[in-house]
Amino acid sequence: MSSNLDEERRAIEERTLRDAGTLARHYAALTTRFLKNIDQLALHVQLEYELTAHGLDLATLDQRGLFTDEPLINVTIVDKNGNPVSSTHPHDPRVSLAQDPSFLPHKQDLPDTLHISGPRVSPLFQFPTIDFSRNLRDRQGQFAGIVLVSVSPSYFTDSYDVTTLAQNGLLALTDERHRLLAARSDSAESRAGSPAISISNALTGSSGVALIPAARFNDGKERYVGWERIGDYGLISIAGLEKQEAMAPYLRSRETILRYMTWGTGALFLVALLAAYMAWRLRLRKTQVEEVRSTYRLATERSNEGFYMLRPKWQRDGSIADFSFVDCNRRGAELYGMSYDQLLGKDLSALLPETILPAEIEKLQHALSEGYLEEELQVAEDMPVRCEWLYRRIVRSGSGLAVTVSDITERKAHVRELERKGYEDALTGLRNRHWLSDTLPETIRQAQAEGFDVALMFVDLDRFKRVNDAMGHSIGDELLRRCAERLVETVRPDDKVVRLGGDEFLVLLTRVEGKEGTQRVAERVAAALGDRFRLAAGVVDISASIGISLLPHDGADAETLLNKADIAMYSAKTSGRRQWRFYDPRFDEEIKSRLRREKELVRAIEQDEFVVYYQPRMEVHSRRVCSMEALVRWQHPTSGVISPNEFIPLAEETGQIIELGQLVIGKVFAQMAQWAAQGDELVPVSINVSARQFNETDIKAILADAFRRHPVAPELIEVELTESSMTGDVADIRRTIASIQQMGVKVLVDDFGTGYSSLAQLQKLDMDVLKVDRAFTLEIEHGNEGRIFFSAIITMAHALGMRVVAEGVENAAQLDILNDLDCDEIQGYFVSHPLAASALQDFLQRMRSPHMPVAPVAVRVKQ
Repeated sequence: MSSNLDEERRAIEERTLRDAGTLARHYAALTTRFLKNIDQLALHVQLEYELTAHGLDLATLDQRGLFTDEPLINVTIVDKNGNPVSSTHPHDPRVSLAQDPSFLPHKQDLPDTLHISGPRVSPLFQFPTIDFSRNLRDRQGQFAGIVLVSVSPSYFTDSYDVTTLAQNGLLALTDERHRLLAARSDSAESRAGSPAISISNALTGSSGVALIPAARFNDGKERYVGWERIGDYGLISIAGLEKQEAMAPYLRSRETILRYMTWGTGALFLVALLAAYMAWRLRLRKTQVEEVRSTYRLATERSNEGFYMLRPKWQRDGSIADFSFVDCNRRGAELYGMSYDQLLGKDLSALLPETILPAEIEKLQHALSEGYLEEELQVAEDMPVRCEWLYRRIVRSGSGLAVTVSDITERKAHVRELERKGYEDALTGLRNRHWLSDTLPETIRQAQAEGFDVALMFVDLDRFKRVNDAMGHSIGDELLRRCAERLVETVRPDDKVVRLGGDEFLVLLTRVEGKEGTQRVAERVAAALGDRFRLAAGVVDISASIGISLLPHDGADAETLLNKADIAMYSAKTSGRRQWRFYDPRFDEEIKSRLRREKELVRAIEQDEFVVYYQPRMEVHSRRVCSMEALVRWQHPTSGVISPNEFIPLAEETGQIIELGQLVIGKVFAQMAQWAAQGDELVPVSINVSARQFNETDIKAILADAFRRHPVAPELIEVELTESSMTGDVADIRRTIASIQQMGVKVLVDDFGTGYSSLAQLQKLDMDVLKVDRAFTLEIEHGNEGRIFFSAIITMAHALGMRVVAEGVENAAQLDILNDLDCDEIQGYFVSHPLAASALQDFLQRMRSPHMPVAPVAVRVKQ
């Protein structure tokens, strides 16, 4: 009898350890679902933040039903400075999270992953929370703040079931450094304080079970403990069964047997002993039945979905032939299109088609062997289950299986919709950069495994910014949509078109026939985007620069291929635009050269390596010099004089044009003041202000400051603006121009005809002088059409009270035609090449004669 008791004791200990392991696995699976739900919530808010142009109000999402009524979860949006701006729960708006552990890791520009911190008393809500956070990005991809999901630790432990874990059981959650995040036991000691544990050195490996000494628990009770690592989140789930409670049936039987051994003798003793043993076996059986029921409750807890109890049908060879339904609930029967009575007793083989049955029995047998299985599965068309997607959790229950199932069809559809929104460009409907980041690496792996070629075609629209600035953002958006349509129509059916942002697109070509096949697609794309676009506001003529990289020739990973396609595109653009190029290693040197030139430009502005030359303008009828244009040159210390065509576009792209423009204004004012101090003849100076300088600075204040620093009369200064400077809000532009004119400074339009402004628009802006681009001047010698067009410009400009200047005049024949057309002034090599300031006075002296009096000279600063 003693040996039987020892054997039963060992059996109970082994079973209790297995149960602790099963409970830990279940708790890990349940916690993983909670964590995924929390992360999905954070991702949803992150996406909504991007889609609403970073003005998201969480109250709006709450009204749309995104957030549940669960009081244990609160969501907060925190801006880039650490200030809470919107929350689902009342909070103190004065609290800053700038130095908070939930905020700082994201500010350090770490990858966008779910960050977990805590537990601690939340400074926002003043109760304990575990904090989950993801970063937020603005349109330029810069850090804009975080979405913070604050969760009460009890959210992770309220699944504690006293019928399963008993009063002194334990549920706990720690991080990989074994810091306690959440814990619960139903014992009086734990309810009175924190159920602290100290078992970190015992939790080795990804999972395990062990009997942990009483000293490791604050309530002084030994426990059988199971643990399971939650790998994706760096956490550990712990479940414990108190030893005394687990061994209670054995201890009661042992006490009874010992008592009878003391009192009884002979046959009475044997009868009593047998009765005690049978009573103990009966209690043990009842305990086992209760364990089965508890496990069933465990499998179905926190859910009101479908439940089943399955019993295996064994064959003589020890294999499982089938499973039968021995219990279910109403929802579970409904999923199979039956009632409770109809489903009960059915065999699985009677419900599933033969094509699916073997695989299903194999899964269930695996769950029976391992004790646990959790999965999401798409329901096959020939399955009798009435939904598209199921979540299923299977737990071994005695000799059978307890199964809980949930219809997750709507959730899957919601996730697909989120993915679609997250992967779709809102303007064009194309795939976006997020889709490319997720898809391209997998495409590359597949290509490497199957041996097919992949090409990346980086497409950048030429002159798009000019159209967008001149015609407005709505027309720019229309043009982008039309470009997207043409790209989709041009590429092959299996190719993917992606909008990277702005005016940049990417075409992903798979199973392409090397360079030859890629070249054919590139030629079609270039031709399609080179055709004119008929938009609501008129006809627009653009083109595209295309860079191409090939797998495996140019790289073996997504980042390398994207970088090299970008480099090839840049080479195409800097070589004249409207062309395509395959990546060549020599392009790397071009990029390095550009970077060097950018650094040199910054240094040149700091060290003032620029000089101003002046090109005269002449009045047509009197043939006298009436103004000049100032042209900036870069006096490079080693390369000599560098033409504006080589550095002005670079200055525009990098924003250095603003500092350069201020430098030129200072130089022109200083030169005028010097001429005045020397007693030289003074003439008005017009200063050309770039679009960026006009729109991004206070040009009136800059001019006023120059007038304060240099004794120059306002009537000697004029300002020239390009058409691209006048494409914003007309009322704002008119106010700025009027404020300049109120200073006594005239305002001129430069290079008219190259942009998208009209004479009607110029009338609204009340400009003083119109300078017609050299392209129209060249046409007047080639037929009546060019002369008629130029004449129409002059007539309308005069009607609006503006003088007209013809740019690019190079011969006397052009001058005579312009004289007949009643043009006011000319400028070009026919009058003079640009002159250094030191040579200007001599030129003016030579041009002065009794028959050609000199008028005031307007000086234009071209940048």
